[in-house]
Amino acid sequence: APRAKQVRYFTLCYTAPTHVVHAAMVEAYKKCVLASLLATGEQPAQPKYTALPIQRYIKTGVPAYSELAEAFATRSPAELRSAITKHEATFAR
Repeated sequence: APRAKQVRYFTLCYTAPTHVVHAAMVEAYKKCVLASLLATGEQPAQPKYTALPIQRYIKTGVPAYSELAEAFATRSPAELRSAITKHEATFAR
């Protein structure tokens, strides 16, 4: 279960106690979403201890990854392709 380990490590990174959102935490969350989709087919659950600034940022600051996870969950190749195409510039970075 290497992907499960990846999800766990990325989760540890973005849920570290903080008062501000750090770029490394945002990147760890994005990678956590991708690893979780590959490991379980679902978006990762937010731990209760996730800092409030990160929780708020995840809701509004990474819509491309949220939409990708929703499209992935539908198991529809057309919806997944649409989400990827819509946010192609975001994923290319």
